Amino acid sequence: MFREGSLAFLFVLFCLNIQAGWVITEKTRNPEETQDVISTIYLQKNIIKTVQGSIANIFNLEKGEITFLNLKERFFWKGSLDVYKNEIRKVTIDRIGEELNELPPEVRESYREFYENLLRDLQSPAPVFYSDIPARVEMSSEQKTFLNYQCRKYNIFMEGFLVEELWISNRIKISDEIDLDKYRLFMSEMSPGSMEPDHRTSQEYLHLLKTGYPLFSREFIEEGEITTEVLQVERKKISEEKFIVPADFRKVALRNFEIF
Repeated sequence: MFREGSLAFLFVLFCLNIQAGWVITEKTRNPEETQDVISTIYLQKNIIKTVQGSIANIFNLEKGEITFLNLKERFFWKGSLDVYKNEIRKVTIDRIGEELNELPPEVRESYREFYENLLRDLQSPAPVFYSDIPARVEMSSEQKTFLNYQCRKYNIFMEGFLVEELWISNRIKISDEIDLDKYRLFMSEMSPGSMEPDHRTSQEYLHLLKTGYPLFSREFIEEGEITTEVLQVERKKISEEKFIVPADFRKVALRNFEIF
């Protein structure tokens, strides 16, 4: 039998695990890129931080805040979702006007409708979802081990075509830390009118991600395959400082980041 002290120790470990976040490092290979991309993702209490090279993004789903950081040059931009959308709108309007003026008069009108629709999407207050996209999730009988996690293969079909395969471990549930429905809404509001109606916007795909996390995926595109492989997974309590802008960073305008 366990002694009282042992039970107390196990209880402490259990509580620490409940309070822990996820740290996931991935490698993505894209046929359109010359080098693999290494990303580290920090997930805790509805805050998501992604680091790729010298650039980091922080999305605080509870506060509705966005932060971009340049870790090399040590500058940042931070603002609410509404401020971000207004900045994007202003820069886009300026650029549309510049591009229209640069077009020859004989083709300017043919492009004007396209730009007007783009502006209408940017000014739309409500995000657009594509929950009716006919994506189909098919569970395979195949299983494989990645990083000592048992994974099951799932095939994703759209309009009858295989568009992605995912190897998912149900032991890694990021939905314990991140409200995926809230994240989907957040990302849609960040990019009004630009959420492409593909399988990732379907309710079926979102439901699948609530059951576990893919340790390997293969997406099929015209140029070939995009593969993403998880290199490391840690379940641990992440320091709050990881999600805070360092004191010596200077604030700059949003246009300093390559997001336009």
